[in-house]
Amino acid sequence: MLGHTTTDIDDITSSPNFEITSTLTYSHGLPPNPVHTSSPQQCYLLDYAVDRLLLAAKELKWSRVVSSLTQPNVSDILLREIENHIHWEHADASDPEYLFIVRIAFKKNGQVTLMSGQRPHVTAIPLYPTQFPAPNKKSSKQIPIIPVYVDDRFMVPSQITRHKTNYRAPYSEARARVGLHPTTPFIQGEVLLVNTEGEVMDGGFTTIYFWRQDEGGNWGWRTPRQESGTKLGVTRRWALENAGVTEMAIMAKDVMDGEKVWLSSAGGGFVRGRITFERHLADSSASDGGL
Repeated sequence: MLGHTTTDIDDITSSPNFEITSTLTYSHGLPPNPVHTSSPQQCYLLDYAVDRLLLAAKELKWSRVVSSLTQPNVSDILLREIENHIHWEHADASDPEYLFIVRIAFKKNGQVTLMSGQRPHVTAIPLYPTQFPAPNKKSSKQIPIIPVYVDDRFMVPSQITRHKTNYRAPYSEARARVGLHPTTPFIQGEVLLVNTEGEVMDGGFTTIYFWRQDEGGNWGWRTPRQESGTKLGVTRRWALENAGVTEMAIMAKDVMDGEKVWLSSAGGGFVRGRITFERHLADSSASDGGL
């Protein structure tokens, strides 16, 4: 069983190096948001990222960060900071052929840090789906299929699992147990995390979606319920609000080898996945391409 006592969590979150984070995609080649039409097209789900960071700051009682994230026009202010950073760090940042992953991080004292890196631009990967095809329906072959390896240990839900932070030790350990390492590109595999009640939480980098039947007998795509300790990610919110996805308790005992799933993250959009009970064997020396 993996987890932390309240004292452990207090020690982790009170460290001067502890950060709450959110990651997003930046490119002048992104499609417009079809629902929130006033959102900046080049900055994927920025408003959701602000809301996510604010929720974490409120739960941690970080008053300086809460104050920063509740000021008027905070999304516009953050967008200017992101654009200044991107254009300072990268040549041809306005070229629609270029895509960047931006990491936003806040410390308790209110200090904000931006980091970014260039990624391949795969236009076939959906960013704003309004539905997912059923498992027996075809989707674009250009959308990658990621192997999803099931961890055989359990994780205790906490503030650290609900919110994205720079404390990654439990996730790195889970990836290592299924044969995924810091040098293993994301395209080679994701890890499926399970809580102490036997409920699926999410992936090490992603939100996960299963094809399940609800109590009314209706089939559809379901994502682990909030009570499981799953991360409250921005693409998860998009899927719940706009793609017909609903929450459900997804039990690990019901997950099948070879089962088709969907995965999502703000750094990589929505991609396909396939559950495997095997262990990843082939390692790579490439840098981690996690979403």
